[in-house]
Amino acid sequence: MTLNRLPLLPVLLVALVAMLVVGVGCPHQAAEEAAATASSTPSAATPAGRSTPAAPAAAAAAPGAEVMAAEYAKCKWGGKPTVADIPAVPVKGMVNGKPFAAKAVRIERTSNGPKLGIYDKAGKKATDSLSGETGVELRWTDQLTEGKPGKIETPVGPKQGWGAPETEGATYYYPDGEVPATVHADWGCALEITEWKTATDPKDPRVIGWVKGKVAIVLNDEDPKSWVAGTFHGVYFRK
Repeated sequence: MTLNRLPLLPVLLVALVAMLVVGVGCPHQAAEEAAATASSTPSAATPAGRSTPAAPAAAAAAPGAEVMAAEYAKCKWGGKPTVADIPAVPVKGMVNGKPFAAKAVRIERTSNGPKLGIYDKAGKKATDSLSGETGVELRWTDQLTEGKPGKIETPVGPKQGWGAPETEGATYYYPDGEVPATVHADWGCALEITEWKTATDPKDPRVIGWVKGKVAIVLNDEDPKSWVAGTFHGVYFRK
């Protein structure tokens, strides 16, 4: 009986080897498939030169852009911004196609009148010069009186009656190599100063007061439109 079963052993061995190959797979094929999968995943260089997967970065940026676009549509700032439309949250918005959150808001006394500056960076002191920031600025001359509460509301348009862009109007700028890129476009704004105090600061001789209020600035630039809106509390200072 034993001699009759011996011829079956080679067949069983062949079947066993086939089952192992099917179950485990070819190591070289698995490596090639893994390499192909890895090479098909895009990557993006970060400012520091490191590589990170592009997909997570896009996923993180998209919701912010969608939320900002929804806020813009909800408040209808594209036509006539009003003080009543301004949300009771710190200034935020969309600038140059990217979500924007203000880290410094201040008013500077210049030779041409006050300049409200809204920036995504802040210095150690409230009056420090900034570097590499994105900023939105609003200038006016006699629409508001220094040291007194007041309000400006103006619809989006070219504003021929507001004077030259360097003395009156709204613009924004962003980093673009050695020289920041500045964007001039039709604009509108709603600005309410609820408190404007004049006072000195012994720790910073440039400070001449502080200002509290809320603002909405809209620019009719390329889609998605640039805008900022919210409340602020910042210094009033001189050069």
